[in-house]
Amino acid sequence: MSTTTVNPRMRAVLDAPRGRRFSRPAGATPLTREQRLLAQMEGSPRVAYRLEHGILPAWMLVAEEKRRGRVGPRPTVPVREPNPTPHG
Repeated sequence: MSTTTVNPRMRAVLDAPRGRRFSRPAGATPLTREQRLLAQMEGSPRVAYRLEHGILPAWMLVAEEKRRGRVGPRPTVPVREPNPTPHG
């Protein structure tokens, strides 16, 4: 077996515990999932409104769905009876 000399800085990185091997820039905090998604949807009118005014209350979402006719049970369609076949 041959032994090779490893740079002391590299040895320090390799010996560091997992999660502490690489330094992060000072003050940099990882983005949350929500922050990443909002950044991807930049330019959307809904996202712009949300960033400016906050999250809409649930009742406003329900009211908008009702206005669009999307809430509530679906209307029932009358069942058509099949045409009787003539006997005889």
